[in-house]
Amino acid sequence: MPLDDNSSSGASLRLGKLSNIPGTADLDFALEQAKKNTSAVIELPWKSQSSPTFLLKVSCFPGEDDANWVLYQGETADAAVLWSFDSDDTTLIESLIVAECGAERSVTAALPAKSQTVSQLSGTNGGLQAGGVPAPPAVPQLNLPPPVEFDRALVDEIDRNLRNPETGFITRAGFFYFMAREYSRYEAFKTPMAVIVFELLANYGGDKIMPMPERALKEAFRRFQSVMKGVDIVSHYKERQFAFILPGSTSNDAIQFGQKVEKVLMEGPLQPGLDANQGIFCAGVASIPDTCEHPGIVLAACEKALAQAKERKTSLALFSAR
Repeated sequence: MPLDDNSSSGASLRLGKLSNIPGTADLDFALEQAKKNTSAVIELPWKSQSSPTFLLKVSCFPGEDDANWVLYQGETADAAVLWSFDSDDTTLIESLIVAECGAERSVTAALPAKSQTVSQLSGTNGGLQAGGVPAPPAVPQLNLPPPVEFDRALVDEIDRNLRNPETGFITRAGFFYFMAREYSRYEAFKTPMAVIVFELLANYGGDKIMPMPERALKEAFRRFQSVMKGVDIVSHYKERQFAFILPGSTSNDAIQFGQKVEKVLMEGPLQPGLDANQGIFCAGVASIPDTCEHPGIVLAACEKALAQAKERKTSLALFSAR
């Protein structure tokens, strides 16, 4: 891929505009240029016939461990930032691009034309304040009954029955129950959901890597609560494997969540004699509908991504069908 003839010298170097979403080879080339030009930002734009223009910027400034990638919709100074991610793994970056731009979405497509909106408002006499601002609607006075009290004891009893008492994680049976519920929610309302299948290991040195002991698992579960939303689920999945269900989350949301999980795990020792740097978090990510629309295939994709993460010796891998 040649450098664009119009690229500016100094702070940024622009590559030739592509007519489709960049592949791994395009991203590898951009990363190579960023590593060769550590004082510059490499810009890679693309636009297909049916999509807006996207601009990917990558930089490898001195002192930074991984390359920084930022995806914009548009090329202007006020272009919307879609995401920012630090990684040297171009297959992961490609997966994030496909998840965000694969459907060639436009954040402005659903907005009505400004002239149409103004026309509709100005045609309503008495509904505008001075300056053409819509008057706020009248707030009805509601005569609501007092609330029914929630029986917390019943809620806690159901919660206890769904959990493994030794670890605090939702049981494997509970995982599939909630997985089925969230998939039904997707079918009814098209609400996205992401799944992370992960392992928690301990490195005792000398290539002795073992499953994390139960005392450390309990501490890990406690730390997970600090980054989980109230609707998120963490559970047993398979022998020595665990899973998060993240309702309402995309693949990109799940990657960012996984980074937060890894960070809280490394905040300090998980148990006496097990230092923070001995803990290993390894995870595979997939989602509905970014990956596919079948819950069983999503789980298989998570397992495949987890195997890729372990093979690459990285903490997170996002499944890619390419």
